Amino acid sequence: MNHFLDIAGAVLGVIGLFAVAVVAKVGLSMVSKEIEGRIDGLAVLLLKLARLRLPAHVRDAIYDLEWMPELQYIIQREQARPITRLWDGLRYSGSLCLKAGSIARAAAPSASLIGRLKIAFRALLSVSGGRRYREIVNDDGLHATEVRIVDPAKINVADLIDAVNKVIDEDKRKS
Repeated sequence: MNHFLDIAGAVLGVIGLFAVAVVAKVGLSMVSKEIEGRIDGLAVLLLKLARLRLPAHVRDAIYDLEWMPELQYIIQREQARPITRLWDGLRYSGSLCLKAGSIARAAAPSASLIGRLKIAFRALLSVSGGRRYREIVNDDGLHATEVRIVDPAKINVADLIDAVNKVIDEDKRKS
């Protein structure tokens, strides 16, 4: 009888080990597929962080029209290889995350110059005669310094060009 119990115990042990192996295999497969499904999300998350570092006026255009299509191409190009997809996606979005500050600075001077030119035009067209303004600040916090208008009725093209050149020169000195 003991011999029978030993054989039955061995058979049940083998069946139990087989069941544990199947459950482990299925569990590992599910975890693997879950991780593989989340791989692309890491690169997209990094890209979204880089997007937040861009100026608001160019954020959607750069992210939607340039960065995201490029990331999708990189991910689809390596569709069969999850580790390569992870590496390439993180390398692309990580580099943009690191470079987003310089991209933002590159996008800012044009906005700054436009804002500053608007200030100069507004100053030339709206100031009453004989006043001198040391500093004019618009809503964006951009500055135009020492714009002098003698008489609005006597504003001519040369005055307008001088004021605009002054703003442009000041912007170049700051860059």
